[in-house]
Amino acid sequence: MSETTKLPKLGCGTVALVGVLALLVVVALQRHPEPPSWASTGAAAIAVVAVFLVARAVQNIFWGLMAAVLLTFHPCWQEHTDSHAIEVLSGAMVLAVMAGACVGWQLAFQPRFGVRAWPLLLAALSLGIGLAWKGDAYLGLLAAGISSAGLLLASFLASRMREHNPESAPSALNLVAAALLGVLAPAGGLVVYRFFDRSLNSAQGWWPLVRDSFPASLQPSTAAFSSSALESWCWPHPWLTLPLLGWAVFALGRSGWQHWRKRETPTGWFVGTIAGVLFVGLFLAPASTGQGLPLILTSVTVLLLTALVADLLNGAFDRLVLHPPEAGESAPVLRAPPAREVAEEKGLPPVVPR
Repeated sequence: MSETTKLPKLGCGTVALVGVLALLVVVALQRHPEPPSWASTGAAAIAVVAVFLVARAVQNIFWGLMAAVLLTFHPCWQEHTDSHAIEVLSGAMVLAVMAGACVGWQLAFQPRFGVRAWPLLLAALSLGIGLAWKGDAYLGLLAAGISSAGLLLASFLASRMREHNPESAPSALNLVAAALLGVLAPAGGLVVYRFFDRSLNSAQGWWPLVRDSFPASLQPSTAAFSSSALESWCWPHPWLTLPLLGWAVFALGRSGWQHWRKRETPTGWFVGTIAGVLFVGLFLAPASTGQGLPLILTSVTVLLLTALVADLLNGAFDRLVLHPPEAGESAPVLRAPPAREVAEEKGLPPVVPR
């Protein structure tokens, strides 16, 4: 069965697995000799679950668990204190929005309309964007950009797949739903933010609500690329991590292209899209980003490097396995050489047919 015909696994088993995983993260961090703050522990649980869901969608459950383990024991959690509680929780909300957008990406390519999944996804994305916006205006804008870019691109790619693969084409309603959520989720997040900000009913019109929600110092800057800023999330060293991240983005793009040629869901392109949004967002980052942005970048770095290792091992394994011929191809037939040619090569007298 092709990947396009499989629905995202969001049943009771997944919910139970996510709950157990979050609980294990809390236990593992709090039993550390120097446990992080409870805010950092909660943010870690959310971030680990989000990375697990995306890594499982890109590869499989094994690599999802590997990414979860690596992120759980990452040294970044020991750096957060109670004074950074709002910042790290806002960053975790951005990662939760990323996981929700990944679910929407998968739903957009399904041949059956997710009549119950799309409304729940809209509510979850709006809540995540709103909470991130409440903690930090820049992180809220980043969450809105991740949601819109992922869902709108998924709608466009699924529409192209509909044109080239009419037999098992994605549902047209899923395309419309993905495009609508790409617009409605940020708008819903803005409403949620203003609701928690207690300014939804006191504003004079909708434009002041939108205008005042943007960061005060939103302008192009290279402060996020300084050595101190890079060292806050490029563990162990930027000169080692950044080339590997570029290699990982290339590998995911190639993997997405391979799935696209097979008319399967190119989930690798989703992670590449997230990396692109974050790269552009770094040019708009304020001078002091707090601990929220490094948390997001650290988690996405673990996700990308895990995907790179998985891609390398899968490629090596594919070279060692002799796959059967695909449909429409015939296996090569080995024919014995004629007896006359064999006799000539060995210097024997020619074979005379009877």
